[in-house]
Amino acid sequence: MWNSKKLPKSIYIHYPFCIHKCTYCDFLSFEKHDSFAQQYHNALCNEITSFSSLFTDSQDHQKIKTIYIGGGTPSIYPKDLFADMVKLIDQKFDISNLEEFTIEANPHGLTEDRVKLWKDLGINRVSLGVQILNDQVLAEYNRFQTRSDVLHSIDIVSKHFDNITVDLILGFSQISQKEWMANLQEVVTWPIKHISIYLLTIYENTQLFYKIKNKELEPKSDEELIDTFEKTIDFLKANGFLQYEISNFAKKGFESKHNLVYWDRESYVGLGLGAASFDGESRSTNLKNLQKYLQLYKIPLDFRYKNEIPFQFYSFTEELDEKKKKNEKMMLGLRKTSGVELRDMVYFLSMDDQAVMLKKINFLKELGLIHQQGQKISLTFKGMMLEEEIILTLM
Repeated sequence: MWNSKKLPKSIYIHYPFCIHKCTYCDFLSFEKHDSFAQQYHNALCNEITSFSSLFTDSQDHQKIKTIYIGGGTPSIYPKDLFADMVKLIDQKFDISNLEEFTIEANPHGLTEDRVKLWKDLGINRVSLGVQILNDQVLAEYNRFQTRSDVLHSIDIVSKHFDNITVDLILGFSQISQKEWMANLQEVVTWPIKHISIYLLTIYENTQLFYKIKNKELEPKSDEELIDTFEKTIDFLKANGFLQYEISNFAKKGFESKHNLVYWDRESYVGLGLGAASFDGESRSTNLKNLQKYLQLYKIPLDFRYKNEIPFQFYSFTEELDEKKKKNEKMMLGLRKTSGVELRDMVYFLSMDDQAVMLKKINFLKELGLIHQQGQKISLTFKGMMLEEEIILTLM
């Protein structure tokens, strides 16, 4: 629930449609919903207009810092509709000093005219979902792109964009450590500035979950994943990609500004089905039911006299108390290799609770899970692999 008169620093736009849904995907996305594209576009534009109405009489002149368009597969958003949506954002918000404007893209079917359109609309960063360079394995996970698609997309995107990032997934059962490292050796030769590496997560109720449950696939062991990830970090560092967050590696100066907004707890609004927002004091998630979303945003709405967006437009809202804020700062701060300030972990605790927290920190240091340099606390490599358990210990 956005209840601040201050404009967000960043905007996330969600486009939930895909050609095919990958078997491991837990994101809010739908395959084969082309017929909904126009309706969804209309509703999204109406939400953009409705949200901006909150600031009609505002004296806040905050300029938007970053925009990120994700999905789903936003690279299949119909071109004319996409252009209209971006132009509407430009009309409703001040994006004159935009630092980073990212769009996610699937390499399959990507065309140069679409890439040129993105450039013309002010997008300056493209995120390509590479995942792995093995056609057969990707097909087994219902991802129908080929190595040839990836190389073609790298070629056409690099003609128009200097800032390219690729997503890779570590943990496919069929990919050996040798093949994974060979993939990395090729990836680092591409004209890219950033790499995100995500461990294959087995989400409940996905197709992958049921395949593993039915013994059709055997997941990688934790020991193999940890060993491969450690080798990955060392290899990428040797090739100029420095780890700045558990899953993210960048050449100097090309860290994701939008993702740093999340990790630094700066304000952002999520627009579109199921998109999440944070206004500095509360968190909220938009409706996740497509039909309800389309119905509620059939027309633009004026929220200026309500001073907030009503509850029925959300699937989740939460006001954060001081304890939750402290836990968030710690949880998100520890994801970054730069770590978190010790004072942010103890600042509102009682003297007794501060003593308990310091004991926990010393215990984790003795186990080699966290490192302290001055007043900064950060995770060791071993700690990164046990991040969730460490956070639970410290909370």
